[in-house]
Amino acid sequence: MESLARAAGRHKDLIAVFREVAPKLLDAELQRDVLMRIADTALTNLNDTATAREHFEKALENQADFAPALDALESLHESTQQWDELLSVLRRKVELADSDAARRALLHKVARIQEERRDDRAGAVEAYEAILGSGFDAESATALERLYARAGRWDDLANLLESQLTRDGADAAALHHRLGRVAM
Repeated sequence: MESLARAAGRHKDLIAVFREVAPKLLDAELQRDVLMRIADTALTNLNDTATAREHFEKALENQADFAPALDALESLHESTQQWDELLSVLRRKVELADSDAARRALLHKVARIQEERRDDRAGAVEAYEAILGSGFDAESATALERLYARAGRWDDLANLLESQLTRDGADAAALHHRLGRVAM
């Protein structure tokens, strides 16, 4: 039936049938998969972002850590420039990240969106500080230097620079020079 509906271009009818069937399914995994089909069909064939979003979120109600639904929502919110919703999804993914590298990459994305799309420097600082909380990251340190300086957070900037002095391979002369400029 699904392939016939798709071949005939009757995507709305297919979604209607899936919507009727999904709540009646007792198998949570099957129900989640049907909800994902509704969302994918709505987005891909009808460009109906509202229906897609609704059903991706319903799939997450069945399984809060279902990566395909989170990834789809991330892509959807990014393409529609719904920054607050995108940040919400990214924060969920940060909580669920199974590696430090994945967590850091997601936090970098959060920081960039906060600073570049929402002009929320405080939110960007929070994300960069979270990254540095799990170990040194040159990109985050550089971004924090810039953000602290713009905000006039001289004590935080000095502490950041001082913390870098203890790192192996740190350019002590350059760091001391920057610390001197902060102290002026």
